[in-house]
Amino acid sequence: ATDLVRAARAAGTDLSALAAAELCGILRVQGDRLTFPQPMARTVTYDEAPMGQRRDAHRLLAETLDPDRHRLRYAVHRAAGATDPTPAEVAELAAAASQASGPEAADALERAADLTADPDVAAARLVAAAGHAWAAGHSHRARMLLRRAHRGGELLTGEIELRAGAPASALRSLLTAATRPEQAGRAL
Repeated sequence: ATDLVRAARAAGTDLSALAAAELCGILRVQGDRLTFPQPMARTVTYDEAPMGQRRDAHRLLAETLDPDRHRLRYAVHRAAGATDPTPAEVAELAAAASQASGPEAADALERAADLTADPDVAAARLVAAAGHAWAAGHSHRARMLLRRAHRGGELLTGEIELRAGAPASALRSLLTAATRPEQAGRAL
């Protein structure tokens, strides 16, 4: 059975209940994926659900996913389904995201940073999230994440600024990064 079918069965939901929404074009069911053709419909559906209902849905999805096959999705749903994620759950979310790529990895690392009590570890996770956003072609998002980090992202900031055609700004960031022994070679 697909992930969606397993989750529906575990919730006691018959997938035929989605037929009306699918016929209206609000959502699509394709294999084990449920997608919303209109991003606003997805946002409204999620945001309008009560917090408890969202947590229950995340817990249910985490329970139905194979953590080895879908490590990042499992970790995201497990952390989102917890009322107060444990440090181990947050560390697993960050580790799973670090091994993934793209915007999903950036989202997960940002969420892990938000749940991290240690400001240095949170900053490092935001810098890593910015690296994934940058690699996915989302330079604006990468810059935003680096600003949130407040420290540790000078090397990536320098690279972004250099490639964006701002060599003076890049120079300042790269010289700051060069003061750190572990980054000096790359920064220079």
